[in-house]
Amino acid sequence: MEIFKLNVKNMRNKNYDISSILLYSFVIITLITNISTRILTKHVDSWFEGSIVLYAIFSLNILQFASYILPALAIRNKTYKIIGVIVASILVLYLIYEQIYAIILLVTNR
Repeated sequence: MEIFKLNVKNMRNKNYDISSILLYSFVIITLITNISTRILTKHVDSWFEGSIVLYAIFSLNILQFASYILPALAIRNKTYKIIGVIVASILVLYLIYEQIYAIILLVTNR
């Protein structure tokens, strides 16, 4: 039992914790998806005409939107964390709905 208490105590004293990891993950995911989307839209002609690039861009956007929950999970106060996760989830669901609606419009208007 003392070993587990010691490990938890040592984890709290280290330079990293789970909230830092979640925030770093959010920043990295956002950075990678934004750069990838910009590169794809700049260097691929007619990416919006239903090619595989279109679906890759929409997948990257959905991954980025899903990562918006990570900062809410990094909140340490339990009450604020619950509120943050609920608000972030509503935002994520709305943004994913918009992406799916946009891809349906693009596919049906060919």
